[in-house]
Amino acid sequence: NSVYSRSLKEDVFLRGFLENLYLRLSCHFCPYTKMRRVSDITLGDFWLVNKYKKTLNDRKGISRILLNTSKGKNFFAGIQRKLSLVRPLHLSIIKDDPVLREPVIPHKNRAAFFARLIEGNSVINLIQSELGAKNVGIINYCHSNSNYGAVLLAYAMSRMLEKLGYRPVVIDFVPYEVRLEERRPSVFEDFRRKYLRRTALCYSDKQLARLNKELPRIIVAGDQTMRYPYGYTYLLKWAKGLKTLIMYSVSFGRKKKVFYDPLIWRKCLCRFDAVSAREHSGAETFKRYGVKAPVVLDPVLLLDAQDYQSIIDAERLNNFSEEYAAYGLLDKTILTQLNEPAVLAGLKSKCRFVNILKDENGRDRTFGEWLSYIKGARYVITNSFHSVVIALIFQKQFVVIQPTWRGNERMLNLFEQFNISKNRLFENIADITPQSFNVPIDYCKINSILAGERKKSLHFLTKALGIEPNYKRIIIGGSWLPLYTRLKVNIIKDYSPVIKKVVSKLFH
Repeated sequence: NSVYSRSLKEDVFLRGFLENLYLRLSCHFCPYTKMRRVSDITLGDFWLVNKYKKTLNDRKGISRILLNTSKGKNFFAGIQRKLSLVRPLHLSIIKDDPVLREPVIPHKNRAAFFARLIEGNSVINLIQSELGAKNVGIINYCHSNSNYGAVLLAYAMSRMLEKLGYRPVVIDFVPYEVRLEERRPSVFEDFRRKYLRRTALCYSDKQLARLNKELPRIIVAGDQTMRYPYGYTYLLKWAKGLKTLIMYSVSFGRKKKVFYDPLIWRKCLCRFDAVSAREHSGAETFKRYGVKAPVVLDPVLLLDAQDYQSIIDAERLNNFSEEYAAYGLLDKTILTQLNEPAVLAGLKSKCRFVNILKDENGRDRTFGEWLSYIKGARYVITNSFHSVVIALIFQKQFVVIQPTWRGNERMLNLFEQFNISKNRLFENIADITPQSFNVPIDYCKINSILAGERKKSLHFLTKALGIEPNYKRIIIGGSWLPLYTRLKVNIIKDYSPVIKKVVSKLFH
């Protein structure tokens, strides 16, 4: 007393059938998958009709007839006038038809499917599992060879998805414009290779589109992915087919208007099944476009100290035995100021200063060293967002140097989220004194807030992942943005500071 209606690509059983997951073995050794036939007449569905001529497709089904012998031709001539449509076709039209070339190839997981089926597992669950239904693609700025936070973010999201029962796969996207810089050997690539499961390397949306079949769910995970326009890659414009698309804790970076073609932006945004932001300003931006986006934790905050301790333990590091102040400064100007004798003289007289990002020879620290030096520090001085996040996780006393011109929206949001005093936020490094650490951070209160925020964030993530993949059509348009990016990377960087400033004002 009911009607069940699904397309071939939406029905779970038929998806397994179409991908040859459980065809009987004789299909894979069929002797009749060739042009030389044993019959007078061969009948079959004309699946390639659209490739030949779309106007012939009446959407009711069209048969294809092969006349293999003179006897078959004579018989067909006697009934031809009774057919609704007859059009002779050249054999070249069907030469690429796979069923007339070779037997179908079994799915790589066919044996595993039947082995698990014998054990009494649910057929539907088995089909979804063996077709990669538990795969979740993660895309962010993990390609960076200078951003510890972005790479650790991919690690954190991967670990959390595994805890939720999914199979995380980091989408190894490197923007074409920075491919040479970002794929050199580094501690970042070492970490990615050791801790992350990745797709094939992709430089373009066209290459990313090849991943569609193996990734039924895709998460745009954290980072300022709504700020930098590498085409519409981070809006998943390239994703199509049966998909669940999720934005988790994404950021616009600053309180600025969306830098996208409004029409394409809306089309891309409407395809997402669940959207959340990292900052309240981002939630407000989404709200202006009619999208409800709750504020959730940065992915790195979803894990606890023990999850990061395993990275430290794997490197068997020996920390300083004496007290030290750890600093991680991304701005060269601030780093130069730190080296001046008069700056932070009071703290320098009390303890040693250790750079958590670079070693004594100027080389990048390993991830274990970065985490370890934050964990063991008495004081942490930084302007790195994720260094602050790690300091929170390891319950350290920290201060942040965040000049207004850099845009401090994410820091302000983090401070408000955990009720941290703004007295720890400094415009200039010279303003920091030993007294800046006199009032300790109340980690009992912060841990209580963190537990509540984790619960809320995980509820959003779990609910979003539970949304069944639904059909997404590809978005056409927006091709001018990659041109802008090439212009900015390859030309603007060589111009004078004045022109750089003008371009920055125009595009940000």
